[in-house]
Amino acid sequence: MNTIIKQISLLYNQELYSDLLKLGELAISAFDQKHDPTLQFGKFQLQVYYAEALYNTQQYQTAESTYTTALQMRKYLLKSKNAKVQEDKEFMTDVDIKYKIHLCCLKLKRSQRAIEVLQSISARNRTPKINMALGNLYRDSGMERPAIACYKEVLKECPLAMDVVENLLKLGVKGTEVNSLMLGATTELNWISIWLRGLAEMYLREYRSAVATFKSLDTPGNLCNNSALLVNMAQCHNLLCDEAKALAALQRVRMARECSFCKLPRNLTTMFLNYLMCTLDFLPVGRKE
Repeated sequence: MNTIIKQISLLYNQELYSDLLKLGELAISAFDQKHDPTLQFGKFQLQVYYAEALYNTQQYQTAESTYTTALQMRKYLLKSKNAKVQEDKEFMTDVDIKYKIHLCCLKLKRSQRAIEVLQSISARNRTPKINMALGNLYRDSGMERPAIACYKEVLKECPLAMDVVENLLKLGVKGTEVNSLMLGATTELNWISIWLRGLAEMYLREYRSAVATFKSLDTPGNLCNNSALLVNMAQCHNLLCDEAKALAALQRVRMARECSFCKLPRNLTTMFLNYLMCTLDFLPVGRKE
């Protein structure tokens, strides 16, 4: 069985998923006919690789079912104290498989099922990736308190997880509290503390203060011409009804070519597209974009 596992692993590593599916389906059927206990770990590996190929070919319903089968097989192997699974504990752990099942559920738009799967992972076994995923699901379901708890757990291990920082601020956590979770990681990076203060002011709707804070970073040696900084400044100017300054900031983003429209808040995208439509005809020939 080692030969077939080696070849399937090779196909997986080379991302030849359709080939893996064809070989995997045959191999699973062939080895299902054999009842040798020493083959159980290999059968588990086959299920995992097959599920991975299904997921990567967008067959999410079947992938979820196959991952679930693999999870049950792994639990049986651990319960029976299978030597191979004891030796190779890191090959698709329970946590890994449950995370994959949750991804399938997301693709199938079954968010409640995704939450339940991740919740079944004990708190002490939740990695930052698991807490982040669970936090996002709680947030999208309107469950703010558990979302905040999950995001805080992420920051404890990854204090510079900037998406987490923004989510906490959006959910109303004070900037000082967020900053306290990041201590130690920002002591030599003063610009991060200033950036955090600007975000906190923006989400508290203190837009004038936020603009002033962001402007202090828009200088050589700091974050001059950074697209994220300019977009935040534009957002604040727009919310202060200062369209001219908002457009000026967005024009700098466009000139730097660092940011696509998909990264802009919807209201800024609409405003900037309208601006481009009005100005496009006045560009020299060959400069139209």
